[in-house]
Formats: sequence, structure tokens, C-alpha cells
Amino acid sequence: MSSPSRSFGHGSEEPGRSDIAGAGRTTHDDPAGPDTGQCASSHSRTAVRVRAIDLKTEQRLSEPSSSVIIASSNRRANLEFALRSLELQTAPTFDVVVLDDGSTDGTREAINELRLTHAWPNDRLRWVSSGLVPRGLSRARNIGVGNAGSSATHVVTLDADIVLEPGALESLDRATQRHPAAVVFGVVNWLPPDARQGVEGALQEGNVSVLHEFVPEVAPSRIDGTIVGPEPRPAELFASADEALPVPLDPAFALNTFCAIPLSVLRALGGWDEELVGYGYEDMEFGARLQRHGTAALYVADAVGFHVWHPRSKWSRDALDAERNLDYILRRLGADAISDAYADWSIWWHYHRDRGGVVWKIDERHYALNRPRSHALLLPEPSWLSRLGYEPADAQPATEQELTAIEVVGRPRELPTLRVPYVDPLR
Repeated sequence: MSSPSRSFGHGSEEPGRSDIAGAGRTTHDDPAGPDTGQCASSHSRTAVRVRAIDLKTEQRLSEPSSSVIIASSNRRANLEFALRSLELQTAPTFDVVVLDDGSTDGTREAINELRLTHAWPNDRLRWVSSGLVPRGLSRARNIGVGNAGSSATHVVTLDADIVLEPGALESLDRATQRHPAAVVFGVVNWLPPDARQGVEGALQEGNVSVLHEFVPEVAPSRIDGTIVGPEPRPAELFASADEALPVPLDPAFALNTFCAIPLSVLRALGGWDEELVGYGYEDMEFGARLQRHGTAALYVADAVGFHVWHPRSKWSRDALDAERNLDYILRRLGADAISDAYADWSIWWHYHRDRGGVVWKIDERHYALNRPRSHALLLPEPSWLSRLGYEPADAQPATEQELTAIEVVGRPRELPTLRVPYVDPLR
């Protein structure tokens, strides 16, 4: 299998429209976009100038130092909330690139309408397609990086479901100015299903902070596949933008839901791994490579966002994609690269020999054990040994008593999603 593609392509902008900067790129008639083999460091574009959102002054400001990258796949309603919160930001020098990952819900039309309003002058809001069909979060973000403003030193990744307090980007920007080589993470609280009307009211009043009242004061949990609850990372990690200090980056806390990343770091790492499918574990995988790179983290308490709840109608498929991604990551980056604490242990990939598993034989039964020897699968028949990478002679004799110390999760599931057959480990 070839090495994962992590190039920063341009995608395609609206067909028939001139290029956003007028030079260095072309407009593509194919909505799927060109091949993304061009590296971000080779971009040549004229500047995109911005003006303050407060039109009373009509003051032309300097070029944006950050580009907000929003990947969206059929999230039009929540995306419109996110963009309305960006209109309220006190930080004037930023532009926004919406990466449309195969949406069919009118996302493109909505962006085109917003681009004509007074809130988004001078190409400060741009729509870019990453393809006619969804290709996953990693690819969309990489194309977003390829379309960052020419003056940007950082990109801010923002999920399409996040609404920000008005000072959030300004706080993030202050932190990046103090520590420009670090990745800066903001706070994300996860709203419940019944908060939607509250979000509408908060945006109308320009008082997003009122949404704190809707955040449940309980440990985060999932409702119909979507997390609900307060910011899940330890509160002691966070400090104000003027006081936060760099700390070693932990992949488990590297949520790209709302964070600022130096473009120099993104280029050094090659962006997000496009071998990851769907949506799941992209942030942890990227965090593991950030950790290897020696990149520090800042956690900023006064850069606050709220995730607007949405049902995940295809959660069973999404969950399986996430398990496939987890299996791939641990084989590529190493068995301890990220946590597998939330793995679905009914999936046989996690017991494979190349993941450090073993096979026990008790009487005529075969059990596959995971690497930490915490979970086991009862194999339906001996042919499963070869599927898991073993020879019959690899089965180790064991006793019923030894098995009592392990959680037997049943028989392996037959899965509609294929495991990546070969992974080239990252050296």
C-alpha cells in the first residue's frame, strides 16, 4: 500500500467565478477539483484584503494572519449558526474557507448568499468543494489549508457545528502571538438537543455566552451518537490567553474542533492523514504526530465555543469507520500511539497478531486476546486463526481459570467495512 496522501490541494471554487485573489490559481470547472498533489508551500497568490465587520468605520485593515477552515458535510443549518457567530467576532483580521465535503443540502447556495451580504466583504468568506461525494474530514481539512489566505501564519480549524463567543478568535490570536510555534486549543462545550432555540436567540442578541446556561453539569455522554456535556478536557489545563503557557501535547486532548495551528507545523507534518475514512480519530492521529514532532500545546480558557447538537443518523456506520481508523493508526504509529480505551472489542481487528494479540486454546475452543490481555473473542471455528494472522501452532494452551480474569465479549462480528490489509509503519 502506498504512503498516505497528505498534500494540500486547492479543491475547486465556484465554477465560472474568477479566482479569489486573481493570480496563482485557476478556477476549475470540475466540482470534484483537481489532483491535490501541489504542496501548500508552493502557493503563489495575491493578497486577500479584509475590512472590519463593523461597517461604521469602513476601515481597511491589514491582511489576515489566520484563516478559519470549516469542513462541512450536509450540516447547512448548524454551519449557518457557526458563520453568524463569526460575524460577531471582535477579531477583524481573519478570513473563512468553508470546505464543502459532498453536501447535498444547499450548503453552496447558502454560502453564495452570505457572500453578498455586508458582513462578508472582499472575499472574506469562500466556498471550496472537496468533491461531489464526501471524502472525509482529513481530505477536506487539507484542501482547506491549501486555500488559506496568502498572509496567514495559522489556520483555525472550526467544526461546522461550533458557535463561538465574540471574543474567541481574538483570544486565540493573542495566544498565538505570544507562542507562535504552539498549537492553541480553545474550550468547547457540547449543547443538548433542546438548546437549539437558545442558540438562535443568543445569536440574535449577540450574547453567545448565555449558552453556558444550557450546558449540562454532568460528565459528557452521547445522545444519538453526539456528545453532550461540558468541555471534557481537565479544567486545570486551561488559562487565559494572556497567561497560558506551553505544555507537552497529549494526543487525547488534541481536539481540532476549535484550535489554531501554525502553517509551518502543518507543512512539516504533511497535514491530516487521508487514509482515515469518514469521521473518527483524525484528531488523535494528528495529535500523536504533533507529539512526535515536539509541538507544544496551549489551552486557552477565554476562547470559548459551543457545539450545537445534531443527530447522527448513520452512527453505526460512523462508529465502524472510527474503529477502522483506530486499527489503522495503532498499526501505523505504534500500539501505544493513542488510547484504545473506547474501542469496540467485538471487532476482530483489535485482536490481530499485528496488533500484539495472542490466541489461547482451552479444550477445543480458541480465544483471541487483545494486546493488554483485557478482552477476548471466542472464535467460531479454526479458520479464524488465519484471518487473525496466526498458524494453528501459535495457539497457546490456557485454563478456564485464566480465562476468568478476562472479559469475553462473545464471537467476532462479520463486518461490512474492510480492514486496511497492509499498513506501512511510520518510522
